[in-house]
Amino acid sequence: MATFGELLRQHRLARGIELSQIADETRIMQRYLVALETGDHKQIPGAVFARSFARQYAQMVGLEYSQIQAEVAAAFPIEEQLPPAESRPAAQGIEIKPLTDWLHINSSFWRQLPRPMFSLLGVLLACSAVYMGWQRVVLGTGQNAAMEAAQSVPPTKLPAATSETLPTAPITPPTISSEQQATLTNTSAGTPAAVTGQNTTLELQAGTSGVSVRVVASQETWVSITANGKRLYRGVLQPNEARVLTGVENATMVIGNAGGVDVQKDGRSIGPIGPPGQVRVVQLSPDGMQIKRQADPATTSTT
Repeated sequence: MATFGELLRQHRLARGIELSQIADETRIMQRYLVALETGDHKQIPGAVFARSFARQYAQMVGLEYSQIQAEVAAAFPIEEQLPPAESRPAAQGIEIKPLTDWLHINSSFWRQLPRPMFSLLGVLLACSAVYMGWQRVVLGTGQNAAMEAAQSVPPTKLPAATSETLPTAPITPPTISSEQQATLTNTSAGTPAAVTGQNTTLELQAGTSGVSVRVVASQETWVSITANGKRLYRGVLQPNEARVLTGVENATMVIGNAGGVDVQKDGRSIGPIGPPGQVRVVQLSPDGMQIKRQADPATTSTT
C-alpha cells in the first residue's frame, strides 16, 4: 500500500505540477514538500506544521485530504497536550499577614529600634514640610507677578482694514504727436473739469445739440477730451470713474490706456479701441467716429 507521501507525488505527476509551483502557491519551502514525499519527517519542524503542509499539498494536487488524514496524524502525533483541568494540581495559597501585625505598637521590632532613628525620621519630615511650603510661596509669587505684568500691557490696536485698491504701476501721460499737440493748442483753452473721486460720473457740457458720449474707466487711464473747440478735461481717470459729454458734434479724445476704458456713443459701446497700455485717438464728427493710433495717425477704423 502506498504511503501518503507517494500518493501526493503520484497525484502531482498525474497533473503535471512541479514542486516549485506548489511552493510558490502555498508559500511552503520546497525542501518540506520533498520531505513529505520521501517520508523524511525529521526535516519538518513540528507536527502542527507537517499536518498543515500535507493538507495544502493535497488541495493543490486534487487529492482528498480525508484519504491520508489518518496516516498523516499517525506520522505526526501531537503529544504536547495539557492535562484535563481535574488532574491539575490546585494552586497553593500564600498567607499574607495583616498590616496591623507589622505595625503593632507593642511589637518587639519597634522596641529594638534605636532612638536616633526616630530623631532622624522626624528631621526628614520637618525638612520636607519646609521645602513644600517654600515652593508654594515662590511659585505663587511668580504667578502673581506674571499676571500683573500681563494686565499692565495696553492692548494693541490693529490698523483698520481698507478697501482701497492700489494701482499696480504708475501711469504717466502719453507722448502727444506734433499734429495732435497743434490740435489741442489751437482750441480755446477751457477750464478742466474737477475730479470728484472714484465711482463717480462727471457730466461735461459741450453744447446744446449733438450726441452724447460716455467714457468709463476700468483701469487707471490718462485721458484728454476736446469737444466743439473746447478742451473739457485732461487728467487721469481712476477705475469705475466716468466722464459724460452731452451736446457733442465734433470731439477728440486721446486715451493713454486703450484697453482700460469703454467708450459709448448714445448709450451704445463702440467696442474695443485698442489693447491695454497703448495710446489711441478717438475722433467724433458728423460723418462718424474714427480710431487712430498715435504712432500711425493714418491708420483709422470707422464705426
